[in-house]
Amino acid sequence: MPESKDKFVTTLLFPDEYAHHFNQVSGLTTLSIVYLKRKFVSKPGYELVNYPVADCLGISYKDERPVFSIVFGVLLVSLLSFIAYMVFMYWDSLTPGTRIPIGLLMLAGLYGFRWIFAARRHRLIFEMRDGSRLMWKSRAGDYKYKHASAAKVAELAKSLGILRDPA
Repeated sequence: MPESKDKFVTTLLFPDEYAHHFNQVSGLTTLSIVYLKRKFVSKPGYELVNYPVADCLGISYKDERPVFSIVFGVLLVSLLSFIAYMVFMYWDSLTPGTRIPIGLLMLAGLYGFRWIFAARRHRLIFEMRDGSRLMWKSRAGDYKYKHASAAKVAELAKSLGILRDPA
């Protein structure tokens, strides 16, 4: 009988991120899925629960666009467009000495366009044998930083034959 050793695959959540990602997968080894579970009565407020990878029927990986960030970016750009239109239309009505923070408006516009066109995140869904689904999703701004971790999970799932299409 071959002896299988538990090898570290990746960390999806670091301890300083735990407060923002309750009830999500925090890490993965070759034999277990480490799940960050919210625990109300304890001092830290969470506990790490290990689920065996053998109980996982499939892992789905999605590269998605967060709707909230896109909608917020559209609203911000719309507001800035309205402000620019009103300043252009009523330029002659402005009192002398009125300051318009053009740089601040341009910076807000750049952030709005970034939220519209560059917002992406990873989502991993672990389907367990008992019918439950364990999930992890990165924050919209962490796409580049978490890409290697998500790729390692997908690679392990592919090697185990449990990688599923995101449909």
